[in-house]
Amino acid sequence: MPDQEVIPMFNNITDPRFAGEWRKSTRSDGGSNCVEVADVAGVPVIGVCDSKDGEMGAVLTFERSAFGSFLDTVKDRKLG
Repeated sequence: MPDQEVIPMFNNITDPRFAGEWRKSTRSDGGSNCVEVADVAGVPVIGVCDSKDGEMGAVLTFERSAFGSFLDTVKDRKLG
């Protein structure tokens, strides 16, 4: 079995492993539907959070290779 990279777990957006700044999605409406994304230092992972949850809100992480598929699913409104 090939070695697989371990995806780190994050409790909230204040985790120091997030590189650079959180940035609002270009699809956010500026109201209550704001999603932010950030790169994670040292691993090919992207963090996603809900802006209205603030600094202590949960972070959903995706391998960089899976993030595009997630976006396509959201755009196609295929989430339950």
